[in-house]
Amino acid sequence: MAASRNILMLAFPNAQLLDIAGPLQMFAGANDELATQAYRLEIAAPEAGPFATSSGVRLVADMSFAAVTAKRLARIHTLMAAGGNEGVQVELERGAITQIIKRAVGRVPRLASVCSGAFFLAAAGRIL
Repeated sequence: MAASRNILMLAFPNAQLLDIAGPLQMFAGANDELATQAYRLEIAAPEAGPFATSSGVRLVADMSFAAVTAKRLARIHTLMAAGGNEGVQVELERGAITQIIKRAVGRVPRLASVCSGAFFLAAAGRIL
């Protein structure tokens, strides 16, 4: 069996829980159907560790945005940016997600966003 494809979700405090959990659950479902870990799922956030979504539910980031280096991006198959009204605006101002997406171009085969996460792709010049 081929190696797992790495899926990295860019999340942040006040992101929409469904925007994070929904897409990751779909890849987890594919793993279940294939009876193998075809997809390795990870979350990056401003800091590694727990963070609260807009619903108050806390998730745990596997790594910080600072850990999403060019070397790590080269091993990512799908990079996704979550959405969430309040959180998106704050993270657009901080700029870290936009910079990660810019560095991912040419390294990551698939860039995606969920709902208002499209604003990160637009800020990175990936949506015309």
